Parts: sequence; structure tokens; C-alpha cells
Amino acid sequence: MRSREFWVMDYETIVNCFVAVFEAYDRKTRKVFVISKYQNDAVDFVKFLIESKKAKDWHFGYNNIAFDAQITEFVLANTKEFLDPLEDPEALAYRLYEYAQYVIGKSDRNEFLDYPEFKLSIRCVDIFKLNHWDSNAKRTSLKWTQFGMDWENVEEMPHPHYERIIDKETLIMVVKYCINDVRSTKAIFTMTDSKGTKVMVSQINLRAKLSETYNVNLLSASEPKISKEIFLHFLSEKLGMSKKDIKEMRTYRKNVVIRDVILPCVKFETPEFIGVHNWFKNLVVDTTILDTDDDIKKKGPKYSMKHKGVPTDYALGGIHGCIAPGVYEPKPGRKILSVDVTSFYPNLAIKNKWLADFLIDQPFGVLLIN
Repeated sequence: MRSREFWVMDYETIVNCFVAVFEAYDRKTRKVFVISKYQNDAVDFVKFLIESKKAKDWHFGYNNIAFDAQITEFVLANTKEFLDPLEDPEALAYRLYEYAQYVIGKSDRNEFLDYPEFKLSIRCVDIFKLNHWDSNAKRTSLKWTQFGMDWENVEEMPHPHYERIIDKETLIMVVKYCINDVRSTKAIFTMTDSKGTKVMVSQINLRAKLSETYNVNLLSASEPKISKEIFLHFLSEKLGMSKKDIKEMRTYRKNVVIRDVILPCVKFETPEFIGVHNWFKNLVVDTTILDTDDDIKKKGPKYSMKHKGVPTDYALGGIHGCIAPGVYEPKPGRKILSVDVTSFYPNLAIKNKWLADFLIDQPFGVLLIN
């Protein structure tokens, strides 16, 4: 049996055609599988997935846990059908297309996946979830990510998924499109900072170590999820209760009195921020609005102020402020900086010593990739 591989992958499902592209994370090796009347790689595709499962490969992708991995599991659960050389390739492609639409429908309705992450036969790392690009505040498509990274080729799908492919030229365009998506996804996984350090490598290795140390799958977890899972792990251990039982102990609150969660040490001297502080102290949030769509949330509580010429809004989605649009040039000896503020969630609790000793200075447990 061959050794474990790390593959960056992507699938395209069209009503009469299926395309799968896998590219080795650390090499230029690329595998392309097509299921259509012009090319039928169904048998080779299934054999590859079976081999990948046995070798304990990892699949890296963009939103692959909620989409591509679901199709992988569907194929592995129906191998006899896909290994039958007498099966019509277009019929097989339609089966995959039909299941893909079913998966998308469940996702749109916020329903549970057929194959949640802990049930996947092949481990996945989803850069979409890892960077929390699946949240309402940060939601980012692969196309927008390509644009942001100044990728060489940003293009939409060259053929509608609901229309049949009727010539080889169109099929070739779809294959090239899928390869481009895989190459750009690989570029995200292998990108380096100004010091030449591969940013995602350190993030993935950290999650691998945390997953091994705490026996919980955090491979595609965002920072907020990591903090919640580790906190829950130690809480479960300390209380001698199952995680499930602890979760069921959560208290439902119809209203949250913000005054009760503001630290006494918070004080301001600037009039503008004194106004913000007073607004929060008098704010009571109706929690039912948090479960509604974004349009309704926008109608929720909001406070606007201006400090040093910068208008700033405080609302349910967070704090948003920006200088007036225009062209800005640095004066001699000065720089223009773009600054974003972030925080690892337990930090506030650690600073204020809210955590028990068993949560402090916990060791991290396996270098995954280089």
C-alpha cells in the first residue's frame, strides 16, 4: 500500500457530466477524472477514492466538507454502481448531479449533512471553514478570494450546471475551469507571509496537534470553534459530565441586559465614547432577533457616532467604521496602515482570571505537513 498523500481537490457536477480534479499538495502530480459520454473514468475514479481511503489520505478543499466530501461518501457508498463497466456514463453523471443538488438544497435549508465531518471516510481540511469564511460577517466565495489574492485567472463556471454538455470543446473548458479552481485553492494553502512562512501550514499543524491532544476533530475549525471545543473539553473533564449533557444545560434567555455583562473597569473620558458606553448600559437585546435573517438584524439596535471625523456604527453585527472614500497619499515620513482588530476568544477570560487553573497553560500535543 502506498504512503499517505495530501490532495487539493474540487468537483464539478453538471446534468450529464462530472469532473474531479486532485492535485498533490507538495508535488505537481495531478489527477483528472471525467464521467461523460466523451470520457468515462468512473472505474478509475472509484478505485482512486478507495485507495485514498485505505492510504488514509487527506483531502484539502474550499467548502469541501459540505459539498465535495458529501459526493465522495455517496460514491464510496455506491461503488458497485460506479464500478459497473456497462453503466451509462451520462446516467452516472446525472446520479451525481442529482445528489449534488440534494446536498445544496439541504445546505440552503440549514439541515444536517448526510455525512457530518466525524463520519467522513477520508479526512478533510476545509480552508473555507478554517478561516471562518462561512460566517455571515466574513462570508467569502472562492472567486472573491481569487480576486483578493490577485489570482491569474478569475472566471465563473463556463457552462450552466443544468444544461447538457453537447461537445468536447465545452467539456475541455469545464475541466480547465476545475483545474484553475484547484490551483488557486492550493495557492491559498501554500501562501507565504513576508518572512516566507507558510501561513496555512502553521494553522493546519496547530489544529492537528489540538485534535490529537484533546481527541476532538478541529482540523477545519475556526478560532471561535477551537476555543469553544477546548473549553467544553476541560469543563467536561472537570465536572465529570458528558459534553452532550453540558450542552443541554445551557440557559435560554429571551433578553440580555447588556449592563450586566459590562466590566466595572470599563470607563471613558472622551464624550463620544461616554455616549457609546451609556447607550450600551441602557441596552436590552431581544435574543429572538439573533435567529432571524440579516435584513431583520439590520433593523435591530444601532448606535452611530463620529470620532475624529470617522463615522462608526455599533450594531448586532459588530462595530463598523470607515473614513470617507477618496485618494489618500502618505506625507513624507509617514505611512498609511490598514489595521484590523481580532482576538482569540478566551483572551478576555484569561486577562480577567475568570478561568479555573485547569484551563491555564495546557500543553499542545505532530507535525502534519511542511
